[in-house]
Amino acid sequence: MPAAIKALITKETILITLAHVNAELGVIQDITAIAALCEKHHITFHVDAAQSLTKIPLQLTKLPIDLISISAHKFYGPKGIGTLYVRRKRGLQLTAQVHGGLQEFSLRSDTFVTPLSRRSILAFFNKAS
Repeated sequence: MPAAIKALITKETILITLAHVNAELGVIQDITAIAALCEKHHITFHVDAAQSLTKIPLQLTKLPIDLISISAHKFYGPKGIGTLYVRRKRGLQLTAQVHGGLQEFSLRSDTFVTPLSRRSILAFFNKAS
């Protein structure tokens, strides 16, 4: 798969986003190789890790993945709670889609739902252990 992705990269490519695992087909992407390819070409790399988070270890300190999204309901947390991990990277600028608040580094304008967020964390560590 990394060769197929490499063939699609052009000068205009700024983002590669993919699902780490496809549950229907059973495909597991080689995100280590794809991350290295993105880093080499200075392309932002996003991984949807909703299906794989509790099944396949992700070593964020070793993988140059810029953005990772997860969904709490995949590990028995509450529905509607998601997380976007953002690696601090020079030049990566995220823009708020809903304006009005300063939560989450001015990227999210909503009231933080502490009980649901806490439940998500507890569900993750119960599932992951």
